[in-house]
Amino acid sequence: MKKLIIANWKMNGSLRLLDEIAAATQGQFFANAEAVVCTPAPYLHALGQHKSFTPKTGAQNCASTANGAHTGEISAAMLAEFGVSYCLIGHSERRQSQLETNAMIGGKLQQLKDHSIIPVLCIGETQAERDHATWCAVLGEQLAILANQNPTPIVIAYEPIWAIGTGRIPTPDDIYEALAFIRTCVTTMGYPAGYLRILYGGSANAENAARLLSLASVDGLLVGGASLNPSQFAQIVANAGDTNWRTMRA
Repeated sequence: MKKLIIANWKMNGSLRLLDEIAAATQGQFFANAEAVVCTPAPYLHALGQHKSFTPKTGAQNCASTANGAHTGEISAAMLAEFGVSYCLIGHSERRQSQLETNAMIGGKLQQLKDHSIIPVLCIGETQAERDHATWCAVLGEQLAILANQNPTPIVIAYEPIWAIGTGRIPTPDDIYEALAFIRTCVTTMGYPAGYLRILYGGSANAENAARLLSLASVDGLLVGGASLNPSQFAQIVANAGDTNWRTMRA
């Protein structure tokens, strides 16, 4: 399965940046890697219509309901009309600043599945939860929305909250342990191995991407700030497409 690199622009970017990313990411490495760019909603049309934009179109959020009097919300059906292939849900920034609950995120998950958009479920623990060894319970609670559902392809993005934008990276053992726990939880819920990809996120950049991608169980990366730099993002995708990445484990 190809490595998956997802860019999360958050509330950043411009039409000019779309052009710059398109120019930087043109190359043969896409034969061995899959790239997605999750832009702010106003840029989805431009991204989908861009003639030389190789990465797939991703969204950063969707509504938990199909339609109705929800000013400012964007439905999964609308995203599908813009050619969105992937959509982030459950990002810690929305859990914290928008007070999104697991129940709300579960509604978003169902809406995306109903419209054949692959959900990218973001999960992660705080530093205190990691220090007090409650991270398993926290991740398990966030993953519980996947239970008792008809399995469809899904991406899980593990982003320790304490690593997002801080430059701090968990140890390889910590990452392996967390991803192994996630994989066990999700497969126990009935998701076939071919339906599941697990990404690491949190201060991933061009300097550490190759090493992160070499870790066992890491199926790709969710990239924040570095995805706003065309050359850095292109390098990360190139690293993901390097079929010799396994040698980095040595």
